[in-house]
Amino acid sequence: MIDLHCHSTYSDGTDTPAEIVHRAVSGDLFSVALTDHDTVDGVAPFLAEARGAAIHAIPGVEISCQGNEGGVHIVGLFVNHEDRHLRTLLHSICEARNDRNQRIRARLAQLGHPVDASDLKRFCSGDVLGRPHFARALMEGGHCRTMKEAFDLFLGRGKPAYVPRQVPSYAQGITAIHDAGGVAIWAHPMGRNRRISSIEDTAHRLREFGIDGLETRYLEYTQQRDREASRIATELGLLESGGSDYHGENIVGVNLGTGYGKLAVPDAFVAPLEERARSYGWRGSAH
Repeated sequence: MIDLHCHSTYSDGTDTPAEIVHRAVSGDLFSVALTDHDTVDGVAPFLAEARGAAIHAIPGVEISCQGNEGGVHIVGLFVNHEDRHLRTLLHSICEARNDRNQRIRARLAQLGHPVDASDLKRFCSGDVLGRPHFARALMEGGHCRTMKEAFDLFLGRGKPAYVPRQVPSYAQGITAIHDAGGVAIWAHPMGRNRRISSIEDTAHRLREFGIDGLETRYLEYTQQRDREASRIATELGLLESGGSDYHGENIVGVNLGTGYGKLAVPDAFVAPLEERARSYGWRGSAH
């Protein structure tokens, strides 16, 4: 069993990269990929901890992108975390994110729910500060009881403190991943309320920009969604991937590798993904 989608304290997870490795080993996972949002800063400690451990550790990233069909998240696997082009793109995303965070703080203050910057940093050890950190600060300050309530009342799309993000295009995200020797995977395409025809249209569009695969296994998918995702991948000649989207305590009840308990991503997904990465110039070795 493998998990090719998880997050650490370097973005919006609550486990350090080292703790991710330990959880993967204790859970008898064959392979795990660290895919923090818009940063690769956690990859070096992640790979260092994995050296000598009984785990196939894959360097990755998750990039939010925008196109005519809407916003998507693209996971990069087997990326060179030192690649200049990738790091330049991620730096620009973080600068836009910082501007957004200032606007979210201002809106919360106007609503009578101020959040101190020092409180936010207590929940974020890296540079990628996002809405989950605001949610935890709101809980800590007694403004709401749960993470879900924070999003339902203030931070979710369409709520009074929501501020849209400025993100790269499909082409920019996919190209940066390829230039770093990685494979580009459309993350969690099978949303609960998305029509299959809409998913297929977006998958076709992403393939035009060079997307390599789809997450055909994900913690929220039903068996029917698994089958539909695999069918779309097969029909479009795309690779398959999957993962738990593990965030530690920030998403209650989700475990690395097994999601809510029934997720099982096949080991067989890894070899074709790594082979494709090598065609893009991946020269590293997963630990």
